[in-house]
Amino acid sequence: MSICLNPDCTQRNLLVDSRERYCQSCGSDLVLQNRYLVTKLIRDFCDPGYSSIYLVDDNGTPKILKVLQQRYNNQLRVIQLFKQEVEVLQKLEHPAIPKVDCYFQHGVSNGKSLHCVVMEKIDGCTLKEWLQHHQPIDQKQAVNWLKQIVTILQFVHQRNYLHRDVRANNIMLENSGKLVLIDFAGAIERNLIYKSYACIRKVSAIFRFTKIDTDGYTAPEQNRNYCLPQSDFFALGRSFVYLLTGKEPKDATMYDAKKDQLDWRKYANGISDELADFIDKMMTYDLQKRHKNAKEMLKDLDRIARTLEPHLQD
Repeated sequence: MSICLNPDCTQRNLLVDSRERYCQSCGSDLVLQNRYLVTKLIRDFCDPGYSSIYLVDDNGTPKILKVLQQRYNNQLRVIQLFKQEVEVLQKLEHPAIPKVDCYFQHGVSNGKSLHCVVMEKIDGCTLKEWLQHHQPIDQKQAVNWLKQIVTILQFVHQRNYLHRDVRANNIMLENSGKLVLIDFAGAIERNLIYKSYACIRKVSAIFRFTKIDTDGYTAPEQNRNYCLPQSDFFALGRSFVYLLTGKEPKDATMYDAKKDQLDWRKYANGISDELADFIDKMMTYDLQKRHKNAKEMLKDLDRIARTLEPHLQD
């Protein structure tokens, strides 16, 4: 069973029961790089995003394949950003960050070349998907998950990278219960950010990596072409507002657009003032009042855990 990736093929994205090496409709090679067999379409190019997502079989091991949308094939800067995720992930080896196989171009029978990235498949769901089938989390779960994500961000920041798109649909919950931070396509090295950020931001807006924020997750300074580790903390704070309330940060029931104020606490069930203060500190507009680094955040989380019920301490 396989899928043809040729965008002009009549069998494109259709699962075909064939043991042939080449597509019976267009003649394109069905085995990528002599090892990857495409077996399932997860997200098509017409969905939000910049790439189609497939499941591939790598000699019995399921992996994820990203294929850049054809409309970007002549935009060198966009291709560079697409390849960038591979370069970043290769430098960030961590059990809570997906491993990447490679970037390659796959030629199809019509002469077109597809830009492809293959990476580790995480068995689980995103926190956004999880929340669609569960009640908002309680403070015990919040402290647990915050510790996990802040620890991952500490690793990323120590290696001089910024994620720049921390949100519930970019955090996966493995079947084991562990969290994994995904989608590093918009990540950037801090030492490059000041001289190239504006250029990258202009192109990456096409990818929805760093747009003028309309949903309330992106830090205000990031929308002004400036980004720091504290910008990731802001986005994480807004993500936990969503996870604790079940409401998006700019939901009209708790966000006052005229005053640009987020009144979220009353929608979070049973949350302590200490934890609420911690989350508010993460997402204050004043950079100087946010946590200086992840180490400071983990210290505060340990203190909060001690002030809450004993069962919060693992």
